[in-house]
Amino acid sequence: MVKEINYLRGQWLEEYVYTTIQNLFQLDDRFMGNSVLIQKHTTPNELDVVLMRNNVIYVVECKTHLNKEIFDLTAYKLHAIRKEFGLFVKSAIVCLNEYNDQSKRLDTFDIKLLDGKVTRNQDSFINALRQFIQ
Repeated sequence: MVKEINYLRGQWLEEYVYTTIQNLFQLDDRFMGNSVLIQKHTTPNELDVVLMRNNVIYVVECKTHLNKEIFDLTAYKLHAIRKEFGLFVKSAIVCLNEYNDQSKRLDTFDIKLLDGKVTRNQDSFINALRQFIQ
């Protein structure tokens, strides 16, 4: 029952993004991960979609609904991951609702947002992924 609840709460979006990216760029499973758990010291972090392409690590966090609190936590998490992994990390947040970053953290932390304006249309979503993943 827990697996089903997690799937309905958002794991389906992670799997959709993973599969879409994998098919779009013809990436082998060796270069991608879904629900990747990393741990530094005693602090675990779960990353929704991680891939490597052209020597760049891409981290994509997937949210079915994004509000200020979730955005703040996700932005800081992605910023910390980037600091940990180095300059060759690109981060994005994919969400289904429209979200306007009033804090300007997207620019400050160099995070790409693919929100409802993009994700509601498959062609727009695929084009945005192509622009993000080089």
